[in-house]
Amino acid sequence: MAEWKVFLDSGFWKHRGRDRAGTEIPVGKSFLWNGALWHVPAVYLCRAGLVVDYCIEIEPERICRFIEKVETLGESADQLSHEEKEFLASQNPLNVKFLSNAVVNGVQLCRKSGCSLSWIPNNCLPKGRENAPEWQGVMEHYQLDPEKGWAIHRCTYLWNFRRKPVVKSLQISLEQPLRAVTGMKFKSEKGREFTLTHPVTGAEYILTVGEIESQKLDMQRVLQEKYEYPINYTMMSYTLVPELPPGEFYICDCLQSDMPKPRQAGGTDGASAIGIIGRADGPTSIFLVGKSDKQPQVHSACSALHFEPVDEVEWKAVFRVKVCEDITVGLIETCIGVD
Repeated sequence: MAEWKVFLDSGFWKHRGRDRAGTEIPVGKSFLWNGALWHVPAVYLCRAGLVVDYCIEIEPERICRFIEKVETLGESADQLSHEEKEFLASQNPLNVKFLSNAVVNGVQLCRKSGCSLSWIPNNCLPKGRENAPEWQGVMEHYQLDPEKGWAIHRCTYLWNFRRKPVVKSLQISLEQPLRAVTGMKFKSEKGREFTLTHPVTGAEYILTVGEIESQKLDMQRVLQEKYEYPINYTMMSYTLVPELPPGEFYICDCLQSDMPKPRQAGGTDGASAIGIIGRADGPTSIFLVGKSDKQPQVHSACSALHFEPVDEVEWKAVFRVKVCEDITVGLIETCIGVD
């Protein structure tokens, strides 16, 4: 196995720069968070910043059940709706999402980047699949049990000091991003009211539909002359009583946008669309928020984009919920210098 070295910018893969490897500081910290056992075996003090490896234990039984479920779907998995695919991805036990912060000597560092890998125990691996050799190196260096599943995340942070610090203390904080939970689906009609129930708190909210307008994207910028983009969408205004904090609720189209298509020879120049409609996994809707002179606050949602106008849109209400509390863990409490 190659010599173990960790750099600020290379993730788990081969380093190509000329900067020096970080100094490994064994930590050996373990803690429970969000229903899983987390380990921070070591951190690395680099010239420009800090590297922290988070190793999350995953029960093999959960991985096996998920893989069996995916294999049972077979080719029919391609026929799943976008919403069904999102739900399936959320059930993947190796799909661990979190936000992290690091504080050194009482000063919060600047988050730089992150990467991850997953280790699947042999008894759960699908036929013809194996874990990559690079992953084996991580497992061996940290002496992780190969019979368990692991989600291993490497997060990097830049020093927020004028000079390289002497690390007297280091704490990390973990936060789970808000999770989108689909609520009621409905078809809009001006003035109609809907009662929505929060999926976690059980609180009820009154959604009132306002104006509904068919609109077209303004064609101002040429993105690609070879492709034509959908420009028709429906805008709906609405109010929600009582209000939820910003970012905890939105409305979107149940359908995905039409994919761009090759422009026919001799067609007009100047296909354009704003940056929201070119993703590989399918275009998304637009979300706007406005405020009227009177309460309650008026919000706007835009449907998926289509080549032809649609007569009716089926919307879905989406709550973004927090399912666990943040956690702060002390990793270093002694004085450590940086070379």
